Amino acid sequence: MTGLLAASDAFSEAAFTALIAGAILAGVPLMFAALGELVSQRAGVLNIGLEGMMLIGAYAGFVAAYHGGSEWYGFAAGAGAGVCLAAHPTTNPRIRSRRMARSSRSGRGSRPSGRPGSPSARRA
Repeated sequence: MTGLLAASDAFSEAAFTALIAGAILAGVPLMFAALGELVSQRAGVLNIGLEGMMLIGAYAGFVAAYHGGSEWYGFAAGAGAGVCLAAHPTTNPRIRSRRMARSSRSGRGSRPSGRPGSPSARRA
């Protein structure tokens, strides 16, 4: 009878309310990330590393709050980790594309053809 009672408690109104509240609580950060990605894609930047940035920010925030003893340390560390990842060229596609375009314009990685007037000969 205890197994039947425990199964009937799983479908109670309190359990359903807790399930919905937990889903909303877990989904809000992902909704914010999706909204930020929507805005950045409208601007022409594709950034697929948002969940990773959120994870690193959360980890840095937890470690700083745990060892620092204050939630404000955690908030600052999480925000700082997010800013550092957003500004790093390997995670920011706009900076990486500028860097790649600059390196291709300067002629690095391509051999000059030796023909006068060719673009690679003019660069050298």
